[in-house]
Amino acid sequence: MKPRTAVGFLMLLVLLPQEARPQEGTSVFADLTVSGVLKPGDRVYVTDARGERSKGRVTDLSATSLTVMREKDTRDFSGTNITKIEQRDSVENGIWVGLGIGVGLTTIVCKVDPDPEHCPYIVGHFGLPAMAGSTILGAVVDAWVRRTLYLAPSGIRSSRVRVSSSVSDAEKSVLLSITF
Repeated sequence: MKPRTAVGFLMLLVLLPQEARPQEGTSVFADLTVSGVLKPGDRVYVTDARGERSKGRVTDLSATSLTVMREKDTRDFSGTNITKIEQRDSVENGIWVGLGIGVGLTTIVCKVDPDPEHCPYIVGHFGLPAMAGSTILGAVVDAWVRRTLYLAPSGIRSSRVRVSSSVSDAEKSVLLSITF
């Protein structure tokens, strides 16, 4: 197999879409304290029954309530009033995965090339940019990923319709927002 064909085949395998699996989480608020998934000091995003989202650090957690602090503002949530708790994925994990992919691709390209003397050039011209790019991409992707730690049963979640308008001399507009 030619080196370009092998690299192309490997890139095709890496870039093929994978099956999307549901995020792990619980639908029983009290399980958060028992499982140890959430503990004081963790950064979280909390959505309440009105659809308002708060971001901050957990300062207190019990089987029936949650306290989140952002800067000097503290918010207390009742377990029955919370519809969703999310946590950001670690960027460090994405950095390591991206770096591993870049190193792996570089190693494969060096092994596929029939002339071993080309390996330093491959590392310099292909490997280092591949490692840097995949490391940055891994960090960026993980910065956007959020894990759902708690999702309330559907009876607690609420739907909301919000209508706002804007009128000026040049235009008139209406914005309709539906949240469920």
